[in-house]
Amino acid sequence: MEQITEPTIPSILPEIPSVAASFEKAWKLLWSNIGILLLTWIVVSAIALAGQLIFTLLSTTPAYGEPLYWQLASFVFSVLIIGPLEAGILFVMIRISRGQNARVRDAFEGFNHYGSVILLTILFMVILFGGFLLLIVPGIFFMIRLYFAPFLLIEKRMGAIDAIKGSWELTKGRFGQMLLLIIISIPVIIGGLLALLVGLIPAAFWVSLAFTVFYSQLTPIEPEISSEFVPITVE
Repeated sequence: MEQITEPTIPSILPEIPSVAASFEKAWKLLWSNIGILLLTWIVVSAIALAGQLIFTLLSTTPAYGEPLYWQLASFVFSVLIIGPLEAGILFVMIRISRGQNARVRDAFEGFNHYGSVILLTILFMVILFGGFLLLIVPGIFFMIRLYFAPFLLIEKRMGAIDAIKGSWELTKGRFGQMLLLIIISIPVIIGGLLALLVGLIPAAFWVSLAFTVFYSQLTPIEPEISSEFVPITVE
């Protein structure tokens, strides 16, 4: 008898991008990762809330100067601090959707791509503002086509411009599915609001995870071929 070896290949097939499957998988991921999601949200929200409370106090106290200056400072804080934190939350959800371990410190991943995150935030504001100035429909169109730019930036380490181009390419032919994701999200969020804060937070997590799962379906990770060889006996 002769023994030959061949590499073991994981039987992992890419998921077909599906709106229904995205919400279904997101629901399961929500409850299996609710602890890390809540902890991350609490940490990021505490930082954001503390900053906003400070600027609100300063802007409403005449002794600290012109309120307009502090309101402008609050806006800058949102771009420079909250923006990267939101990118970090996105990174946490991407890791969850990929079946990877997510940690609270992942919420600060946006600061590792600080310049690109800030540039993308500014470009987003300019593009979307211009789109909505041209009436609502162009704004919605640009919002959908560029939706995955932050995902590509934070996970694939793309620059801001490349992330915008990548999202435009990634959503080509997917406009209807993206719009359906948004439409389904509306009653989910409304249902969460009706359940007050207790329901709103899980509803927001569910919707965010659904979009993230859809992104992961569009950008499957290539399965690694094991370096270990399994002997096969040939008679």
